[in-house]
This record gives sequence, C-alpha cells and structure tokens, in this order.
Amino acid sequence: MSPPISLLRLSAFVPAMSTTAVFFFQLGLMGVLERARERCRC
Repeated sequence: MSPPISLLRLSAFVPAMSTTAVFFFQLGLMGVLERARERCRC
C-alpha cells in the first residue's frame, strides 16, 4: 500500500509548496516596490 501513502504525501506537499512560492513571490514584489518608492523619492 505504498502508492496511496505517497499520493497522500504529495497532496499534502504540493499545497504547501504553492503557498510558500506565493509567499516568497509576494515578498520579492514588496521589496521591488519599496526599492522603486525609494528611487522615486530621490
């Protein structure tokens, strides 16, 4: 019964990966926006 266990592991792993990817993407986007704001100030 290894395939069902691996499927369960995958179904629990993929959403976590997608959420972390979205989190890091938003983090990078915020950093870029802040840099652009600082450039506009100058």
